[in-house]
Amino acid sequence: MSNLTIGQALKALRAERQVKQADVYTAANISSHAYIKVERDERDLSFSAGLRICAFYDLSADEFTAMLSPQEINRRDLTSIKALEKQARNKNANEQISAEQ
Repeated sequence: MSNLTIGQALKALRAERQVKQADVYTAANISSHAYIKVERDERDLSFSAGLRICAFYDLSADEFTAMLSPQEINRRDLTSIKALEKQARNKNANEQISAEQ
């Protein structure tokens, strides 16, 4: 297993170890909603939750990181991407309002 996203790696570990999502998000001390979004690559995993998941699976952070693609390791945080998208939407909306006036 390598060249995965964080969500794909978490799903692969869960399948390989035959673990329920509830066990993982409980160990990570995050909500089910948050964990599901992380597995779908719709939300970033916090560092502390990631460490708790590594401990749950008895993996080092290096072992988990080795599962990830270089693109995944180097990508921008989803929160940064969402903030940039929101700025672009607001700019477009403001330009439309100005054009209509």
